[in-house]
Amino acid sequence: MPREANASPWPRRFAVATLLAAVPLLLFGGSVTTMGAGMAVEGWMNAEGHFLPFFPIEKWFRDSGTFVEHTHRLAGMAVGLFAIGLVVATFRTDDRRLARGLALASLVAIVAQGTLGGFRVLENSPELAFLHGTFAQFVFALLLVTAVVFGRPWNRSAQGADGQAHGQTGSQAGGLPEQAGRGPRRMASLALVLVAAQVAVGAWYRHGLRPTPQAGLTERLSIHLVLAFLVALAVIALGVMLMSADGERRGPLRRIALRLFVL
Repeated sequence: MPREANASPWPRRFAVATLLAAVPLLLFGGSVTTMGAGMAVEGWMNAEGHFLPFFPIEKWFRDSGTFVEHTHRLAGMAVGLFAIGLVVATFRTDDRRLARGLALASLVAIVAQGTLGGFRVLENSPELAFLHGTFAQFVFALLLVTAVVFGRPWNRSAQGADGQAHGQTGSQAGGLPEQAGRGPRRMASLALVLVAAQVAVGAWYRHGLRPTPQAGLTERLSIHLVLAFLVALAVIALGVMLMSADGERRGPLRRIALRLFVL
């Protein structure tokens, strides 16, 4: 028999810890871009002749750029360690395919993101800096989804519907429920694509400002603003669709709609 989804609290704890540790990682990463401090510390795992975790504290605090960049790297290591703990705890205590798949996907995404950042430094590549900044947003979204799936409300819902959900396809068991209707599900997909494009264009604009402003920044900003307008329209339209839903899922769908309106 498969193990109970929340028989052990450790997968949930590691999922939440990984997500929370990623918040300062993103903040310091954005500060690195703002300050143009991506090359403040030479080298990657061999940081100026020192293994990264043992970078001397006097060098760490020598200037603001070095502090922000090295702290960003240490935060990345912490996120990676929590992700490893999540994989181990999940495979020991949780037999759900979705849980195991998300735990592994989170770890792989974090390793890929860290590798991008490392090669960005080794090659001093603005292109890799752009990819590193863009991919970070998708990794964070993946960690958020993982934390939700490991959370108590999701587990209770999954266990309560276990008998009904047996044998359903992934599209039936995940995302918006079938009762939401085809229109809202399509609109949710459109909103997701628009948000992803908005994130990419935002990173494209920001990295065009450093180290020196590049040509075409006005055009990049214009595209960013247009996408912001389209994202707002898509999210509002999705909320309106969910508010007008009927049937037994009406209450939960309306709560989702209200959250979308707040966002």
